[in-house]
Amino acid sequence: MNLKLTDRQVRDLDHKIMRYGQLLSDLKALRKGHEPSPSVLELAPTLENWSYTTRPVSCLSGLFFDHPKIDDWRPGITSEVFFIDAERGFVRTRSRFYTLGSKASETA
Repeated sequence: MNLKLTDRQVRDLDHKIMRYGQLLSDLKALRKGHEPSPSVLELAPTLENWSYTTRPVSCLSGLFFDHPKIDDWRPGITSEVFFIDAERGFVRTRSRFYTLGSKASETA
């Protein structure tokens, strides 16, 4: 079955493919022991007075079922969401695909 994407989904995926494709290439080069070239670092912005921190990313929370590392019906949070199609019932996170069961109630 062919997945039919909206124009927005196509643009969003194209942007992520470009962005993360370069990241993947850079990580592979670093893994092989290659430092960034002087020209790459010369063009890179500088971050002064920096420190490690965290920031939120889009993710899903819910009860896991049939996860390879998490017990069934255990509550948790997925890794970053890269693509979701709630109508077709699936999501792709940084780590894996998930099928989507029932959505949580949006009322408190």
